[in-house]
Amino acid sequence: MEPTLQTIADACGTNRMTVSLALRGRGGVAEKTRARVLAEAERQGYRPNPLVSAFMARLRAGRTPRYQATLALVHAAPQADWRKMFTVCRGFDAGLRGRCRQLGYGLETVWLNSPKWAGGGAERALRARGIDGVVVAPMPGGRTELDFDFTGFAAATIGESMHRPSLHCAAPHFFRTIELAFERLRAAGRRRPGLVLNPQLDERSRHQWLGAFLGCQAAAGGRAGRVRPLLEDGASELVEWVRRERVDGVIGANPQQIDWLRAAGVAVPEAVAYVCFTHSPDAAGVARVVNNPAAIAAAAVDMVVAQLHRNERGVPQEPRVLLIAPRWAPGASCPG
Repeated sequence: MEPTLQTIADACGTNRMTVSLALRGRGGVAEKTRARVLAEAERQGYRPNPLVSAFMARLRAGRTPRYQATLALVHAAPQADWRKMFTVCRGFDAGLRGRCRQLGYGLETVWLNSPKWAGGGAERALRARGIDGVVVAPMPGGRTELDFDFTGFAAATIGESMHRPSLHCAAPHFFRTIELAFERLRAAGRRRPGLVLNPQLDERSRHQWLGAFLGCQAAAGGRAGRVRPLLEDGASELVEWVRRERVDGVIGANPQQIDWLRAAGVAVPEAVAYVCFTHSPDAAGVARVVNNPAAIAAAAVDMVVAQLHRNERGVPQEPRVLLIAPRWAPGASCPG
């Protein structure tokens, strides 16, 4: 006989609704009951019908989502309002809250640097409130570790700035970001494009931006087009580097670098084209490779909810990284 919710319910001495909630990781089911249901479903070889699941998903999408549970946004920003940590965090916050509303989840912010958590205990407080889904905000500059016990929590990070512990994460496609900028500069006739990269940004990307640039240079072939990357972010260093390396296209993270070049008599874009590869929504007229912070944060929520449905908790043995592809936004700083 094909296993069903009813056969699992009969074997466990419960009802179909309890089995359904347990299999989907929803609240209102005791942990012992949930464990018994999951074990029995595995024993019977139960697999949900994908057509029924798809139909129910469409049905739910057509109505206002019912409240499911509350997730926690955990952050270690210097200030309580994590949106002020980086400009891009405002986009992340919008994506988090939008996806939570779509799926019927509440969102509570937990600032780990708050005085009330000075002795720890944030994890115990969340468990006591029945919150077992956690989204981790990007780490502040200079930090790569988070002192938080993820045992019993379904968790995912926004971006890859947290190195330890290693969790599932949704992140920008760092490699494709630089690759796209390099391709556009080459298409615009620039034969010596160069990368300007702050060392802290390089570390936060786990050297993926730098690795992508070096890979693009190698793939382009020929030593004539090789430019040594500039791992500094000062105005004088930038101008000296452009002249020394005979750079005719800059891939940078700070649109203010265009002003530095022009102030030194370097014509942009006539002599040196410029492409920004980080989130800079206010940079008018600047050609950019645009990552969508709202989509990245929404994907992190999806990863947490999927773990809740599968009853997966704790630090994963094989963390997954979901990369969100960027898009090209043309601008006068890189014509053609």
